[in-house]
Amino acid sequence: MPTELFVRRPLLWPQFASRIRATILCSPNFGYKHYLKALGERP
Repeated sequence: MPTELFVRRPLLWPQFASRIRATILCSPNFGYKHYLKALGERP
């Protein structure tokens, strides 16, 4: 997943991982925090 896309739309991350059948997702701590913040803000 391109970095710019992750920054703008972090909730797409699991979809990209599923598409390539990833079993492990790696990210620096701020990446996880960014994803969780977006997850908490969804309707």
